[in-house]
Amino acid sequence: MSSIAIGGRTFVATALLFCAVEAGAQTSWDFYATPEEWAVWPEYCKARYVGTSTGSRTQFAGTVPTEVIKRWQASLGDCWGMLHHHCAGLAYLNRSKAERTDSVKRFRLVQAADEHGQALRSCQASNPFSANIATNLAMVNVEQGKTTEAIALLDETIAAHPTYDGAYIAKSILLKRSGKSDASRSVLLQGVETVGDGSAELHYALGLSYANTKEYERAVEHARKAYALGYPLPGLRNLLARAGYKL
Repeated sequence: MSSIAIGGRTFVATALLFCAVEAGAQTSWDFYATPEEWAVWPEYCKARYVGTSTGSRTQFAGTVPTEVIKRWQASLGDCWGMLHHHCAGLAYLNRSKAERTDSVKRFRLVQAADEHGQALRSCQASNPFSANIATNLAMVNVEQGKTTEAIALLDETIAAHPTYDGAYIAKSILLKRSGKSDASRSVLLQGVETVGDGSAELHYALGLSYANTKEYERAVEHARKAYALGYPLPGLRNLLARAGYKL
């Protein structure tokens, strides 16, 4: 079992069932990113990957300026050292979604959970970036059918880092998928109240929530805030336009 410390408590995140992964196997990290994965990776993943022994031997070596690498290293602190595991976890999750064979899909998800878990164990719970890693691990848990564990992990993350908007959004999505629309919206409202008015993502999600229940005036209010903060996707704007509302 992978145990993760968040908010001063230990949380069992996921069971790693593939016995073939021996303790010694983790001494060498040999994840090779595809050009497609590289293209969608966050900048911090690119910065960390080129500094690994594996990444330094790939076509991506030397493509990230030294000043960018140093900036991310300073910004992420103790989360930097094992950040490449988190980045591999992002890629393995996406690979799992493309797999057509159930057994291979499950294996990719185990890889994703293992990679995120390693990154999280090396990142102090007090480091704000740990909330990002934990939220992504929760989404892997969801794909593994562990929704209860995922929501518990998100609750731990929100408690430890109440100003991280991603955990509220992820929990809201899970509740909505479970048919709990009211609870889903409540989580978003909690997020706005706690984080403040500076999250374009929370306002966009709230706008969608209100638009889906045809509460268009409230949807417009949050849509305007989201787009004023630079939210890039036009979906909510288009939805409201079809309903006769212009921002």
